[in-house]
Amino acid sequence: MTTKLMIYSNLNFKKIFEQIFFNLKPEFKKLTDLNKRIKATDCSIILVENLKIIKDVKLLKSDIVLTTQLHDSENFVKANILKAPTDIRSLKNIVLNLILDKKNSFEHLTILDQKLINTKNKKYCFLTNIEKNILDELMKSNKIKRDEIKEKILNIKNNIETNSLDSHLTRIRKKIEKIDNEIKIVSKNEYILILRL
Repeated sequence: MTTKLMIYSNLNFKKIFEQIFFNLKPEFKKLTDLNKRIKATDCSIILVENLKIIKDVKLLKSDIVLTTQLHDSENFVKANILKAPTDIRSLKNIVLNLILDKKNSFEHLTILDQKLINTKNKKYCFLTNIEKNILDELMKSNKIKRDEIKEKILNIKNNIETNSLDSHLTRIRKKIEKIDNEIKIVSKNEYILILRL
């Protein structure tokens, strides 16, 4: 799943936000589209001159509201309210922290898009789509059946003999080893586990 940054505004700041958040490829919507949201994206920035404009909108914890007027902000306790002008670096840090909080993690390893990051030593490496999907599943449950990965991720039927899964696991192990020596992926009978040694 790709990280999503939505920017809601009736003003045109597209170029500025594309440059600030170039790696997140932000999507831009009108303020009226706020009420059409079905589920939360990883993060939304809402640009409004006055909070009254969005008083009927249900704000989420992953929303950052940037406004020039802060009166009545107590009605928006869930969202992060920032008063403009604000430091771009601060805004960027808030967005990245919100996104990182939502990412799949195990101990100090985090997957952000195709990047596997060691949050402790800041080392990282890139994962292929299949590696990312396998690691995502492992991080969610810490233990998964080999057959489940073969069917769900590799699209291989259980009765087909192949070393494909083992090849992917070997590559994932090498990448984890490259950025971290404490986390291991272990094969045990019909299960694959992720653990800290």
